[in-house]
Amino acid sequence: MVSALCLLYGLLTGRNVSWGWILAFTATGVAVDAVREVVRVKKGHNRPKLVLHIDPTWEESKARHVSATSTPFVLQVESEAQAHGVRIASEDAVGPEHGRLSLIWTPQSATVGRNPIPVSLFLEWHKGSHSVSFTTSQIREFMRQVVGKKEVIAVVSFKDLDGNDYSKRFRIYEERDGIGFLRIRCEPLRDLERGRAT
Repeated sequence: MVSALCLLYGLLTGRNVSWGWILAFTATGVAVDAVREVVRVKKGHNRPKLVLHIDPTWEESKARHVSATSTPFVLQVESEAQAHGVRIASEDAVGPEHGRLSLIWTPQSATVGRNPIPVSLFLEWHKGSHSVSFTTSQIREFMRQVVGKKEVIAVVSFKDLDGNDYSKRFRIYEERDGIGFLRIRCEPLRDLERGRAT
């Protein structure tokens, strides 16, 4: 890079480049590289650490009286940076009679910070042109209706303040606790950043 700048300088001015100019070009190149490295490291600190988890204060019996789409899921950032443009999606699953079960996820805010943001969930069963919605707990109904593995992978997509895209995957499943009650669980899977595993 320095030799290209020296050659360009020589061609434009018609003079040979002195050692002073060579050192100045070299120092400028080193300074630019150092600034780029600082910016790269700083961007890593601004990446939101977004999590989807179960609100420990959520009670299914009380939530059903509020709304059938109420869920135990909340989004929250575990860092200072906020997540913007938050979206959640999951693949359809096979339901009864070879129908299709679709979960429609709706965070109550597209911007997520340190305060937990509730997530609503709507379940529909489709077969041909016929569709059915449910009035019970949506995630529990999904677990009852799904054929095969009783789990769903939710993909949470979001942006940081600089507009960089990120995605995180979460496995949601049902398991029995120590006293035999079925509990909904949510655990993070490997992070995805711009389509590449990190």
